[in-house]
Amino acid sequence: MAKGISIHVGVNQVTSTVFSAPKLNHCEDDANAMFDLATKAGFKPAVLLGKTATLANVVKAIQDAADELESGETFLFTFSGHGSRESNDNFIEPDGRDETIVLSDHLLLDTFWLNDLWPRFKSGVRAIVVADSCHAGGAFTALDSLILSLMSMKNFIMRRLAEMFGLRDSGSARQLRRVVRRLRDQEKKKELAAFKDIYDQQASVVAPPQGITVSRVILSACKAGEEAIELEGHGAFTQALLDIWGQGAFPGPNGVFANNYIGLMDAIKNKFNDPNQHPQLRQEGQPDFTSEPPFSITPPS
Repeated sequence: MAKGISIHVGVNQVTSTVFSAPKLNHCEDDANAMFDLATKAGFKPAVLLGKTATLANVVKAIQDAADELESGETFLFTFSGHGSRESNDNFIEPDGRDETIVLSDHLLLDTFWLNDLWPRFKSGVRAIVVADSCHAGGAFTALDSLILSLMSMKNFIMRRLAEMFGLRDSGSARQLRRVVRRLRDQEKKKELAAFKDIYDQQASVVAPPQGITVSRVILSACKAGEEAIELEGHGAFTQALLDIWGQGAFPGPNGVFANNYIGLMDAIKNKFNDPNQHPQLRQEGQPDFTSEPPFSITPPS
């Protein structure tokens, strides 16, 4: 019987002595909810919350899962917390930037996923990511188009105008009483400077010759360059996913119900009217399993 392993990471408050980030309220609630979802779906789940969600612990958990899973089996990774985006002077990526997830003590770069973590998974393994953080759409992949970069600039300008005219309190990182899951640039720079060796090591890993052979479906709270918000109880994206998941079949924009990843994401998008947050579905690698029931472990025969 096919096996599924899942890892659920939630960080409300970073523990770093170098950088600080606004306290979040419901990231660990998100992780526990996704743990419950994965348990019911038949995964063998593990949860890393708060202080336990260190860079070392998260990386080891992913590497252990990659070692254990065989072709035809499934990996699920969910993250809820702050996200960040920084310039990549080497311009390895199309947009010249690294998107990151912010763990308890350090950042995990997208380039490390691409060159170290994803290539560890065997061919035929299927991977699912659910990411509820700012810049989530670019945190697990290098693909980021010029259009997304231009949208990022537009969002930056709109945020600054809002701050200038008092429509947004940039100090508290709140907008319309909603909490934004974004690590500030000045805090990110402190971390990168203090632990340069860690980030040089992440960025300098050379991808193996076979590259990435695991097929991936990435469900992100927003595109790269956008912000993700949390409301009461959960992140807005996670709450929408949980609400729709309980229905069993998902109404798309044309009213057609579909029990697959495409239908699920279409239904989630229908719940959002925030111009600064666009949930995104991305599929990479083969086989493409976006037409299968979400969070299923056993591929259709």
